[in-house]
Amino acid sequence: MLRNEIMELMEKLKLRGMQSVYDEALSNGRKSRSTPEKIILEMLKAEATERHIRSIRYRMGQARFPAPRISTVLISKGVRLMKTRFNHYIRGILLNSISI
Repeated sequence: MLRNEIMELMEKLKLRGMQSVYDEALSNGRKSRSTPEKIILEMLKAEATERHIRSIRYRMGQARFPAPRISTVLISKGVRLMKTRFNHYIRGILLNSISI
């Protein structure tokens, strides 16, 4: 009951980082007999990390990186080379089938 209220408040306050590590932080704190301050510190660090990651994701989404430029000459040469190889391959198959 108390956990549900805490999770609802964290959701309402948009504390996603703290919400994601809540159970783990409490169980680790109980096992190591940590003080409440250490548990809260661990949860706050997780929240700070989550916000930093979200900020980076947002900025990466907003950034306008230049599109990689591939020379059309190189593309056309590559396509011609592939067509040539394919034609040689087909001719070899046809010549082998005719000579038999």
